Amino acid sequence: MGTVREPGQGRPAEPDYDDTGDDVPVGPSRFPRIEQDRRLAELAIKAIGQIDPAKLRPNATLYVHIARETLENGLGVARVEDVGPIVSSLVADWLRGCDVTVKPVVDLAADLTPVDSSEIPKAMRERMLLKFPGSIFPFSGVTGRYVDLDHSIPYVPGFPGQTREDNLGPKGRGEHNVTTHGFWRRRQPSPGTHVFRAPHGRVILVNQAGSFDLGSGSFAQTTWHAAAPQVAAS
Repeated sequence: MGTVREPGQGRPAEPDYDDTGDDVPVGPSRFPRIEQDRRLAELAIKAIGQIDPAKLRPNATLYVHIARETLENGLGVARVEDVGPIVSSLVADWLRGCDVTVKPVVDLAADLTPVDSSEIPKAMRERMLLKFPGSIFPFSGVTGRYVDLDHSIPYVPGFPGQTREDNLGPKGRGEHNVTTHGFWRRRQPSPGTHVFRAPHGRVILVNQAGSFDLGSGSFAQTTWHAAAPQVAAS
């Protein structure tokens, strides 16, 4: 005997459609993972739209030394640390479209107050590197802001005021090691003037004009002894 079915009996339910005329099913999605990814993408796009593009710019520090004459004339030569001399207009090209913070000029005329610790304060280090952009070790080519600042008179704990500008000098790490732990000796008779004695007795004078090998004769030895720290009378 045949079975009589009601119309539509045994068939899958027809999906509901909205009344907008678009054949888009309403209700649960047949592809929940795709729907989830779509919503995440929408949230991400919305979040990205709220980000200020200016905050995505990388931070960079540029040390540029410009003479007063260059500033007054509008054109001249500037010195960029770790780069060298360049035309001042090129600096403007580099900074175009960037957020620029101009730091005040550091007055190098008067030294900072000495400190008692062996650690060099940030402000003192900044001033030393502005005064002496390169190593003061004989015939050294080391430059940059990652040099060590070495005490000309070795630091001894317990005595006040040992860390001061006239008792410091920039050196590369290896140069610092040979004067601290090796057989090189150094003295600083006046700020910016350094006298070194090599392991075999040669004396070398270093100042802002360069390095000068004085040899190992009597004149060199007299210069070395004259550069010895002066002990204040009690």
